[in-house]
Amino acid sequence: MNRGDELLQSFAKVAAIAGAEDEHGALRPLLDACGWGTRDVGEPLLPSGVRHGVPFGVSFVIGEGAPEIRVFVEPQDDPPSLASYMNASRRVARLIALAPGADVSRLEPLFARGFARAWFAVAFRPGGPPQYRVYLCLAGERAERLRIVDDSLAELGVARRVHVGPTDQPTMLSIDLHADPRVKVYVLMPNHVLDDPFGRAMSAEPIGWLACHFLERVNAPRVAWHYGAARHSPDDDDLARRLVRFCRDVGSDTAIYERARAELRFRHHFVTWQRQDGRPRVTVYLVPEVRRP
Repeated sequence: MNRGDELLQSFAKVAAIAGAEDEHGALRPLLDACGWGTRDVGEPLLPSGVRHGVPFGVSFVIGEGAPEIRVFVEPQDDPPSLASYMNASRRVARLIALAPGADVSRLEPLFARGFARAWFAVAFRPGGPPQYRVYLCLAGERAERLRIVDDSLAELGVARRVHVGPTDQPTMLSIDLHADPRVKVYVLMPNHVLDDPFGRAMSAEPIGWLACHFLERVNAPRVAWHYGAARHSPDDDDLARRLVRFCRDVGSDTAIYERARAELRFRHHFVTWQRQDGRPRVTVYLVPEVRRP
């Protein structure tokens, strides 16, 4: 078995419950283009930009926008280096460019801006084509990160900027890879207390919230709040109970989530919350389960 097969098995299990399939066969070519899709599961994982060290992940939606499943992938190459990983990202972009409706023309100028690495995502919803996104990851000193974000937003023609507090740290910039894309900036806020029902359900302490700022609507800005479940909730079952109570309180159907918990026994990586067009939307990111040599 190779790593691509491993991810496809995980995806199939979630898809069977969440109700969104890879109807166009987009995943296998994407995984192969990432450089690790054909690597045997007995081989060591290549160095990754995420804490758990796995170059892929899966999420699904509760509430507004469901059913939707997303697969996240980190392009890699062997031997590993920042330069070889960025070249692998260009290889993935060339593949995505072949998909109907995809537009990667904005990517090459952004690749040259100084981002440390890139992740890609593909979202699946019933009856629609795969929707691709890119997440450009920042590294280094705060001032340099702010400069890269500012230059990139100017490159994209986005006039609006995100307020960043004195201890806040930009972590990523993301765009949709199709015409008229959404543009998002992710900011880690280490001293922030999220004083709303979701924040109180997850943690009343300043734990380091990750805020995703959507910049495409000047007059209707919104933020998706990311709770780092793997880091801040050692009792995963207790987190699940709190999340179900919260979702029910805001009127979201938890049947898919509860079935997934019962059948897959996954661990939470992140849980995110936002209001999309005024309606509640929660996204659950799973900690990937992989074989390790």
